[in-house]
Amino acid sequence: MKYLPRIFPKIEFILAVDPALSTGIALFQVYRNSDNGMLRKIVPVATETIQSYLLKPYSEVFSELKRTYGLNENNLYLAIETWTYARNLKTVLGLGKAQQRVFDALEVVGCLPAKNCIQLVNANKWQAAVLGHNHNTKKWSLQFAVLLYPDVEDVTEDVADAVGIGHYTFMELVNSQRGYMAKRKRSK
Repeated sequence: MKYLPRIFPKIEFILAVDPALSTGIALFQVYRNSDNGMLRKIVPVATETIQSYLLKPYSEVFSELKRTYGLNENNLYLAIETWTYARNLKTVLGLGKAQQRVFDALEVVGCLPAKNCIQLVNANKWQAAVLGHNHNTKKWSLQFAVLLYPDVEDVTEDVADAVGIGHYTFMELVNSQRGYMAKRKRSK
């Protein structure tokens, strides 16, 4: 791995969350090219739908994921949907109660990643990029998740949105690494 990009070098998992009254969660394992460490693909390894009005269910789900997959704050990239154009975590006013519960639960479990490994994903942006401008409905999101990731079991509308958020986040990470590598080649 002599050309390992400095951008997100330790990421092994992407946790995509669609927080709402009924929250969809999708955990993806990240695979890299063995020769250069570039992100290659993601595979969903766990999905869950939980009721988000209590902190305890979040904590239980994240604890189970931590035990099963060895999640920690160093190997996890968090993608969480927002309804505003909040650009960073300093814009706490852009976060709703559901998003804050996710952050609190991850912190309690010991899996809250560093700020540079948290992406606030605007709902309109990921839906337009993944589903297209004319197809940003729950029905299209469900069809997308089932077609692209057929191994995901019990896909609910909430899980389908989380899968879309995770896919969008992976595309963004791949594009940032490609940009980094192109810039590196030009500077040589």
